[in-house]
Amino acid sequence: MKILFLITDLSKGGAERILLTLCQNLNKRDDVELVIGNLYGANLYKQLSSNLRIVDLNYKTNKLFEKSYTPELHKLIEEFNPDIVHTNRFLAEYITLELLSYNLKFVCHFHDNIIQFKKIKFLDLFSKKKLLNFIEKTQIYRLKYKHHNTHFVSISEDTTKYMNQVLPSNLKGNIVLIENSIDLNNFRTKEKRKFNTSDKLNLINVGSFQNKKNQTFFIDIAIELKKRNIDFMINLIGDGELRKEVENRIADNQLEDMIKTHGIVDNVEEWMENSNIYVHTAWYEPFGLVLIEAMASGLPCISLDGKGNQDLIENDYNGYFIGNQDPQLFADKIDEISKNEELYYKLSKNAEKFSLKFNIEEKTQDYVDLYTSIIQQN
Repeated sequence: MKILFLITDLSKGGAERILLTLCQNLNKRDDVELVIGNLYGANLYKQLSSNLRIVDLNYKTNKLFEKSYTPELHKLIEEFNPDIVHTNRFLAEYITLELLSYNLKFVCHFHDNIIQFKKIKFLDLFSKKKLLNFIEKTQIYRLKYKHHNTHFVSISEDTTKYMNQVLPSNLKGNIVLIENSIDLNNFRTKEKRKFNTSDKLNLINVGSFQNKKNQTFFIDIAIELKKRNIDFMINLIGDGELRKEVENRIADNQLEDMIKTHGIVDNVEEWMENSNIYVHTAWYEPFGLVLIEAMASGLPCISLDGKGNQDLIENDYNGYFIGNQDPQLFADKIDEISKNEELYYKLSKNAEKFSLKFNIEEKTQDYVDLYTSIIQQN
């Protein structure tokens, strides 16, 4: 089978990492041939993608109501002749409107609750961005979903619920839940995890600096930990538009020695291995791939309720799930874990065990089964 994956670009992010990890495993199979179509061409995963065929499509943003045409995409379709086009991110799904004249089958991957599919409200009509989202969604529904049988991949129960709310009734039966997965071998610690309650406590968070990731909340957590005379370091991995704002607030609260920002790194696994607890502050999280990576590294996880990550944390088993953005509650759990080695090792062991359910090799077969079933349909 031939699969063409379309994605906006390969900048650092969960959807991009998931796609490349999946493609690496599909690439090992004799029954699958694949190509990644990169709309804008950016690629920050050179090492992970070095052996994959990636075609830069040089997509040009079109004007409203102007039909787009991307020559490199049509050339790729005619040359590769895929059985299935699997889209990742909304723009990749939108560009398939160019491909409706070809005899293709489509899979649309909801890596989150895609905001462009959200039902419009009256006040949204006065927002240029929300109005544009509505117009583009309407075009997809009218031109594609009404006439072309599309299948959908959901990554969590929360996203499945959202998809059932926004997708046309004739396509709701085409939703398949395939949870995100990782290459567990990359994150398993080389040696048995060591933890000493007398050592400095290393807390870690990985994510892009954007509003929903909520890194400013770490400042409140740090202030509370400092009050309790806990010796700690918070390492924030990632970059984004709000990074400078977070750094300024760290400086304003004189926490530079307790919270460090490190930008984008290529060795997240090593940072995980050298940390003690993973803390997740996102108020919206479609799944929480980084939580699985942390668990595979043996890290107990403390997480704010982000909706999509509700399936990942079991209280007092692999970490703690906190419903309210309360720094005292977070500090309580951090304090409790850091002072109880028996509890720490229990949570650590269970976290590793829980992560085994998200092995990329098993999930890859789920995708192959899905593709096979779609190809066999008339």
